[in-house]
Amino acid sequence: MATLRFQVQGELGKIILAGFMDQINAHLWLLQEYDLAISRRQSASVEWLITDIIERKSRRRNGTA
Repeated sequence: MATLRFQVQGELGKIILAGFMDQINAHLWLLQEYDLAISRRQSASVEWLITDIIERKSRRRNGTA
């Protein structure tokens, strides 16, 4: 099994839903392209599972958030 990691970056608490969904849709498009390349078929054949979602706090630089 392979692991793919996608990251959406932005200031914690300031990522709007529309922007987040745009990133998810872009990642879904990539998964579909990987699927087509792996399976060499026109329809999906790979099952993709979400196994972890992590919220990372922004790092502070020079005493600011």
